[in-house]
Amino acid sequence: MPVPAVSSAAAPAMAHPVITRAFGGPLRLAPSPRRPRSRPHGCTPVLATASFEELRTAASEAVASAQSKLPLLEQAKTTAERAKDPAADAERVWQEAHARLTRLQQEANSTIKQLREDVTAAAGGEEGATAALLERHVSERLEHYRVNHNLVASNDWKVYAPRDLPLSSIPGGRMMYQLAAAEVEGAKYAVVALGIANPFLFDNLRSLLLHWGCTEGAHAGWSQPPKGWHTSPGVSTPAGSLAWETVLGAFAPVMQGEPVIDSAAYSVVLQVPLEGSLELRGGIKAVLKRTDGGQPEWIKAGQHNNGDFFLDFQPVINHFERRRREAQAAALVQARSAALARGDLWEEDEDEEEEEEEAVDAAVDAKGADKLAARDSADAPSAAKAKGKVVAGRKVPAKAKKKKAKEELPPLPEEEPAYVPKLPEWVGRVQQFVQLSDLPQDRTLALHLKCLNSLATAIAEEGGPHGMEARVLLQRCREAEDLLHQHDLAELSSRAAQQEKEQLQAIYKSASDESSHLMLELTSAAEAARRTAVKLRGRETEVTQRDLEAVAQQTAQELLKKNIKGVWPFKEDRQLVFVQQKVMEVAGMDAAVVVQVYVEGTKEAVKAATAPPPANGAAKNGAAAGSAEVDATLVAATMGSDSTAPATFVLKTSDGKWRSWKQGHGASCNFYAELPLPMP
Repeated sequence: MPVPAVSSAAAPAMAHPVITRAFGGPLRLAPSPRRPRSRPHGCTPVLATASFEELRTAASEAVASAQSKLPLLEQAKTTAERAKDPAADAERVWQEAHARLTRLQQEANSTIKQLREDVTAAAGGEEGATAALLERHVSERLEHYRVNHNLVASNDWKVYAPRDLPLSSIPGGRMMYQLAAAEVEGAKYAVVALGIANPFLFDNLRSLLLHWGCTEGAHAGWSQPPKGWHTSPGVSTPAGSLAWETVLGAFAPVMQGEPVIDSAAYSVVLQVPLEGSLELRGGIKAVLKRTDGGQPEWIKAGQHNNGDFFLDFQPVINHFERRRREAQAAALVQARSAALARGDLWEEDEDEEEEEEEAVDAAVDAKGADKLAARDSADAPSAAKAKGKVVAGRKVPAKAKKKKAKEELPPLPEEEPAYVPKLPEWVGRVQQFVQLSDLPQDRTLALHLKCLNSLATAIAEEGGPHGMEARVLLQRCREAEDLLHQHDLAELSSRAAQQEKEQLQAIYKSASDESSHLMLELTSAAEAARRTAVKLRGRETEVTQRDLEAVAQQTAQELLKKNIKGVWPFKEDRQLVFVQQKVMEVAGMDAAVVVQVYVEGTKEAVKAATAPPPANGAAKNGAAAGSAEVDATLVAATMGSDSTAPATFVLKTSDGKWRSWKQGHGASCNFYAELPLPMP
């Protein structure tokens, strides 16, 4: 393609006309076109009669198929149009119902939260209420264990006050244990109830295991418990060679016949024989383990959740040691009284003292501490008088006195008084603690409100300083019930609106999909008819004007990429800006030529060439003004000539004929293009 020389001063940009043909791809611009095989002038391809009839039949069938789908398409469009507005109305109704439900839900959550805080304050605060319920629970667990495990008939049963354990990993939570001493058929046991609870009216603990073992002290190691231990719940598994794991049960207080699940506690009871080192000192070491994936996984003692909980048995050990010493003293007094009654002298040399101790131990084992103590209380005056006579009638060697003083046992601490509960009166309204088989993961607002109402009722029945406050809380609970009732109605309305919306949207979507599907089928049938019609005209393919425009644009972009060493002498980045498009029919053939003109140049040059026209309207171009014409000044600059003579395009067909086409759009220039496909 001959291109006139262009100087940089004369042309700020370069225009590229791109020619495409109407039946397939861009025209190849070639200065020396290759001559294809030619046919005699006027010779057209001859189609077989059978082929022509088949094509015409196929075209008729395609047209008939397209026509048959038109009523179905119209019907589907009508159905979709009818379902569109009801679906939109249903969507709007559902959105309004959902917005009302959301507002009521937020209001209910806020009301329940405030009620929880006020009920907690009326119960004595979070810490006090949590500790009071947990203390009541572990005390009840010990009593139930005594009844259910045949400890009612034990010779000795004493319950000590609960003791707190350092729990820092659960803010606001409490953990405590309560000891009891029990003696069954001469065997001594320490019975301990261990309980843990979340903050008052908050519960998210579940699936807890007690990892425990025996120890000689808080800083000693772990060891296996003596044989004969029991637990409740009775599910325990070995955890290594030194410890066991026991399941903790979940228990909820019952008020007014309903369990208050929000105040649930977890507990386990252990019965351990006082044998071996536990006869003198020690207790139980333990940690808690969560198996539901909650945090923290291990619940331990200390500020950093890294220590072992220590359940000290020393009060129970001291209790049995004190009873043993009392039994020894009673047996000694009884033996002296019996000797004096027989008229024998009571000598207290070293050998006799050892024999006395053996006799006392034998008597304690044979008759028991209670019988000896009872007998001693009856014979105490006469025995003391006889002992005074015997001791006064003889001398006690100084050596024996020193030995006695040296072998005296260390004094025991004072006996702790029996446990007397001092709990708030509202805790006394708890009927019992019932074991829960499973805690619901997501509790409803109605269940939370029921728990709050039960607690407020118990506090109101208590009277006292918080009685009036609790009655106000009961009134607020009733108002909250009305709010929850409105919430439930709004939820039902929202669900009904959502179902109706989904049904109408499904109808609308089905009709729209059917319409789209029929449109695709109709388009496919129409395209088949067009393709068949093209073949009836002697062609193989059909290209629309849109195809020509796309090919022209792609060709221009490829020319910009490939023409690195082209006519533009500078190295700056270049751009293409569309200026105008012309579609012209070619005389003598069923074809059209699409001509697109682009401006090529640097960003500054393209900007100057496509600038908006001045105010006086003296000069304008098609790109800026939206006109189909090209300004003469821009034409002269882009085509490199001041002449505005029409350009001549010469098309050479495969039959050897040259056909020309002229269009005034710039300087005179010849473009040669080859049409490889046979023309009709």
